[in-house]
Amino acid sequence: MKKTFDYWVYSHPTLKKLIMELKIAIIIIAFSVTTVFATESYSQAAKVSLDMSNTTLEEVMDEIERQSEFYFIFNQKQIDVNRSVSIKEEDKLINEILTYLFIGTDVNYAVIDRKILLTTDPLDEKLLTSLEEPQQTVITGRIVDEAGKPMAGVNIQVEGTTIGTISDINGRYSINATTENPVIIFSFVGYDSQTVPAGGRTSIDISMVPSLSALQEVVVTGYGTQRKVDLTGSVASVSAEKILAVPVTRVDQALQGRAAGVLMRRNSFEPGSGNMTLIIRGLNSINGSNSPLYVVDGVIGASFNSIDPLDIQSIDILKDASAASIYGSQAANGVVMITTKRGVAGKAKISFDAYYGVSQAKGLYNVMNPKEYMEYVNDARTRNGQAISYPDIPGVLNQVGAGTDWQDELFQLGNEQKYYLSISGGTDNVTYSASGGYLANNGLMMNVNYHKYTARFNMDAQATKRLKFSTAISYANDVTNSMESTWGGDIGTINVIATPPTLTPYDEFGGYPPIIYNPYEAGSPKYYKNTFAGLEREIRESLGSYIQFNFVTEYKFTDWLKYNFSLGLQPTIYESRYFRPKDIPDPQYFEQAAYASKNSSRSNNWIVENLLTFNKTFNDVHNLTVIAGTTTQKYTYESTGASAKNMVFEQYQFHNLGTGTAANNTVSSSLSEQQLASLFSRLNYNYKGKYLLQVNGRADGSSKFAPGNKWAFFPSGSLGWRLSEESFIKDLGVFDDLKLRTSYGSIGSHGIGPYGTLARIGTTFTYGFNDARVGTYIPLGIANKELRWETTTQTDIGLDIGLLKGRLNFTLDYYYKVTSDLLLNQAITLNNNPTTNHNPTITQNIGSLQNTGFEFSVMYQSKTVSDFDWSIEFNGTFQKNKILELALREGQTSIYTGDNLRRNYQIMEEGKAFGNYVGYITDGLYQNQAEIDGSAQITAKPGDMKYIDQNGNGSIGTDDFVVLGNAYPDFFSGTTANLRYKNFDLSIFFFSMIGHEMFNYELSQWKYNLSAVEFNKFKDVATKRWTGEGTSNDIPRAGYKPVNITDGPNGAIDVMVEDASFIKLRNLTLNYNLPKGFVERANIANANVYIQGNNLFTITKYSGFDPESNQIGQSTVTLPINNTPYPETRSITIGLRLGF
Repeated sequence: MKKTFDYWVYSHPTLKKLIMELKIAIIIIAFSVTTVFATESYSQAAKVSLDMSNTTLEEVMDEIERQSEFYFIFNQKQIDVNRSVSIKEEDKLINEILTYLFIGTDVNYAVIDRKILLTTDPLDEKLLTSLEEPQQTVITGRIVDEAGKPMAGVNIQVEGTTIGTISDINGRYSINATTENPVIIFSFVGYDSQTVPAGGRTSIDISMVPSLSALQEVVVTGYGTQRKVDLTGSVASVSAEKILAVPVTRVDQALQGRAAGVLMRRNSFEPGSGNMTLIIRGLNSINGSNSPLYVVDGVIGASFNSIDPLDIQSIDILKDASAASIYGSQAANGVVMITTKRGVAGKAKISFDAYYGVSQAKGLYNVMNPKEYMEYVNDARTRNGQAISYPDIPGVLNQVGAGTDWQDELFQLGNEQKYYLSISGGTDNVTYSASGGYLANNGLMMNVNYHKYTARFNMDAQATKRLKFSTAISYANDVTNSMESTWGGDIGTINVIATPPTLTPYDEFGGYPPIIYNPYEAGSPKYYKNTFAGLEREIRESLGSYIQFNFVTEYKFTDWLKYNFSLGLQPTIYESRYFRPKDIPDPQYFEQAAYASKNSSRSNNWIVENLLTFNKTFNDVHNLTVIAGTTTQKYTYESTGASAKNMVFEQYQFHNLGTGTAANNTVSSSLSEQQLASLFSRLNYNYKGKYLLQVNGRADGSSKFAPGNKWAFFPSGSLGWRLSEESFIKDLGVFDDLKLRTSYGSIGSHGIGPYGTLARIGTTFTYGFNDARVGTYIPLGIANKELRWETTTQTDIGLDIGLLKGRLNFTLDYYYKVTSDLLLNQAITLNNNPTTNHNPTITQNIGSLQNTGFEFSVMYQSKTVSDFDWSIEFNGTFQKNKILELALREGQTSIYTGDNLRRNYQIMEEGKAFGNYVGYITDGLYQNQAEIDGSAQITAKPGDMKYIDQNGNGSIGTDDFVVLGNAYPDFFSGTTANLRYKNFDLSIFFFSMIGHEMFNYELSQWKYNLSAVEFNKFKDVATKRWTGEGTSNDIPRAGYKPVNITDGPNGAIDVMVEDASFIKLRNLTLNYNLPKGFVERANIANANVYIQGNNLFTITKYSGFDPESNQIGQSTVTLPINNTPYPETRSITIGLRLGF
């Protein structure tokens, strides 16, 4: 049946029963009279046809429910549903059917709308009234905080019911109250709850009052939540409001400048780029990952690629060992807890967001014009003893005029648009939230773009009083078309901008020829690859599909004991595809041959967890929470790849690689698997909300390590003392909250690959008889079964202060942490090695790293005066690191590292900071031959750069290297200011990084290494270079080649390592909330429009495109080199948000 439930009817004395029957008679008579004038009800119109013999009463009732919208309500102990009946009626009203069925029995019935009540007891007034549909009263209003600012997310509930809703972004709400005299409860974390009788009103406006401490806010911690006031660890929170403030494509971008101790560095500004560096409290590892653990809705290791930032309710960042150690070996670099939005019981809420923005490149270069360029080339040729290239400069200028501004040709206006739709709501027992989004970002270059589609569905179901189910499903698909350098070896945008301004990218038909010839240069004409042809005709596409599924079951044994089971699955599919037609030359070797490649990978991360939670308060003063659980996790990664050259049928692109030349075809594949098993527990004790204790322990077992070292135990503990609860502090009347906390603990990291303890081999080639190329195998790594976990121990001391009734808050933290047993690779020299350029390595637990820092955050909210209020929030972090121990060979004092572009520009030394650039110090230019004679650079020429011979040995080499700077800032901060006047809101967000350097390799290419004569240079080279004694002591002569280039790029040079400190106006937003009267007439709950400016200006001494972007150092370990990457953009965006 559609619905049945048991109810009890209490017995009454005979006299009372008679009086009740008289009341019912009066009600029935009154009801009959009034219905004469009323609209015909369902029971008066609906008819039923039955033809059933020798069947049970239950089957007849089922047939009635099947034919109609009626449903029966009865007590199974009173009604004999197994009684045999026969009935044959055609198109009869329900009352006629019921009279026939129950004539001669003691069953009484009543029909109220679609409900049919059956009982053997008299029908009383109370029972009949309870069956009637309740009258609904719609109550609306607006909620503001103590400053008069609209409050979003306030919970509104009708007392005594499960009917509820939340306020929208403008503080407005609407709720249907079904009780006769509804009482409305308004609640919000950090504010006192308010209970307000409606008293017949249909509009109720509320001003929320902060709790004694705004730290009553609930934050998400590992395997549960805690009131912020009860935290003993270091946790930073980022609200949905802050995430919405700046339009971002990825979740981690939203964290920049929002939390103390959290450094987010965006290495590339190309659409869809995932080159982000997020570091929490400094570097913990050299070989291993320094990225934090992401936990999305409780799923460990979840990918945030599947999440639309607008789906996020809050982000909580666990920074110290006490807060993070519950996640053990995966939490050495901190934990980012992401909570997505879920439904609330009540009427469905619909929201729609849309924005459109345009962007342009910022920080472009000032380069030579055609005349300056040709004069420079002639000067360089002359100084190098060569014939000049442009004997008729005026004649060329007559043909080319102002020449080509290659940056103007390359960088177009970009645009970005996004659309997002969500709906949430539910019933008393089932709530839901669903959303979908689309993002399109068309970049600054032709055919460079990014498209992303997202969908999410969250549901919570209260199956019984004790059993609850929750699920979350998300899907994302993205398509990225990258710039040429991502695929073909091109170095950023340098090949375009450095093209001579005398040339043009177009042919006589307005198309893009694959090769540009220089018809104006004397002698053998130079030719250049036309990058525009590649951007137009090459395919440089990446596709990703990301799925995340999470299922949670919760069963409450008692009010203080519950069990949770969770299952998480995260399959990911990724594919990259590249095709270059045969007439477009290879950017590295300039070879014209069709080339295509296709690489695909799939991964799956599944996790199963069991959790038991005990929470009980004893004698109203002792609160104890204990959790214990298990985790089993497995990650699988599989990839395949193939490439081909000289394909017979180009039209197949990368879909028929087998037609390529066999000698040039390549095929690869891989598979890796790793597993982790864990046991964990945590105890929280709270005495009178004054003295706080937390103890954590987690044991992890990893498949990466050999037997005997697979398991490790990571404990932590923390204490908190709420001084503001002590009478001697309360009596001062100054502090709303004053808490001292400290923590200590250890967290591990298995910072090696899945097979890092095993011996590994690889393939290479050598040359045999007649120089025939022969494949061979080489050792890559030597087995080491003694490898064990990296371990990070951390001490934290913190202080939380709240003043002025929660309007002024301070948080201060000092941390000290050391990572020991670093997993480092040490080179091994082998005898009889078939390849002289390669020796294997062995991974060992050698090395340690130290990080110290001081963090603070300040927040102030003004009072509202004449409809105006303002707030400001500032967070800052001072940090230092030091290498305590390294894996050094005997006699070795340091380790140099670099890359193919520039070798040995980074140095690691014991007792020194990690992240140091190293290279030569210069002392201006040689002005004449006399200065060169007897110097350490006897082959130099006047106008060459002068290097300082640091050790005085009469030559320039790596022994003359000195530290030139450090890539990691001494201080970074974020500042947010909000101003509100009536319906207008203005938000300003600044981000800064101070006290760090960047290797600006563009200065080598275009200013200091002037040997590549045929390429364009900075305008300063034309106007300020050395042309004779005393003319310049900075920019060398035309055609100069730095002395340290003779054996290949080696080390940095002081003039190329620049101060990269900056302050950016990251975002400026003006928002207007449409008037209440307007939106109500339009049947809209809320509406606001806004205009944003992003990256409006940057204050910096750095001369490159941007002090954040770089091309080489896109990991936490490889130091940044800025070599003409995709530039940062300045954008203007307009947007609309609607709520229904």
